[in-house]
Amino acid sequence: MNDASRDRPLTDSKANTDSAKTYLASIRREIGTGNATEHTYRSALKDLIQSLRSEVIAINEPKRVGSDAPDFVIKKGDLIVGHIEAKDIGKSLDEAENSEQIGRYIKNLGDNLILTDYLEFRWYSKSSLRETVRLAKITKDGKIVLEKNGLEGVVTLLLDFLTQPVEPITSASELSQRLAHLAHSIRDVIVESFNADKATKQLWNLRKALIRAERKYHQKRDSWSQPREGEYEGKAVSQPNLLHRSNS
Repeated sequence: MNDASRDRPLTDSKANTDSAKTYLASIRREIGTGNATEHTYRSALKDLIQSLRSEVIAINEPKRVGSDAPDFVIKKGDLIVGHIEAKDIGKSLDEAENSEQIGRYIKNLGDNLILTDYLEFRWYSKSSLRETVRLAKITKDGKIVLEKNGLEGVVTLLLDFLTQPVEPITSASELSQRLAHLAHSIRDVIVESFNADKATKQLWNLRKALIRAERKYHQKRDSWSQPREGEYEGKAVSQPNLLHRSNS
């Protein structure tokens, strides 16, 4: 039993197992229509999460976190508890885990993150895989078969995920590291926007303004390096230092 399990308050295990059964029945019903997509199952996952811990809310399609856009953010009041990224049923989580997108999520959001295909759940803590549980498997003919101890295993994993303590910032260096991660994420999303030709008008205007400012700086720098005729003849010319101006 891990620390989160020991610290978790006692809950109605039968009610939690019943919630997992309801979730699995919903997945079976949706996949049985033959028209389900990755997004179809999200409402069932949202209901399962919120049924296990009444004080949390699972927000589907939240605002971006820097360059990251996980499918769910889990919140308790104003506090972010964790994130969930969901792939379609049958999609290889091994391939997803090795993708650039999930690699970035594990790096930036890996303090408390779940990767799932709605049947298998992989929990990452401190950017490392902590636990994997499979609720059920899908057969070649599209049937969903419950795994032995799948209901209990998924309930335990999700409760540990939902009760994972948030790591406080205890030093200036840790704060600077987190801010650096955020800055890198913002840089990544800007670069991706331009590369994909999806940059907003505001980003283009900002880019143009920065280019103009850089050009003006270089023009002024060049003018500083060129003394007026006869003004500094025979004298050494000191260059202005824009980063370290003298106090005089």
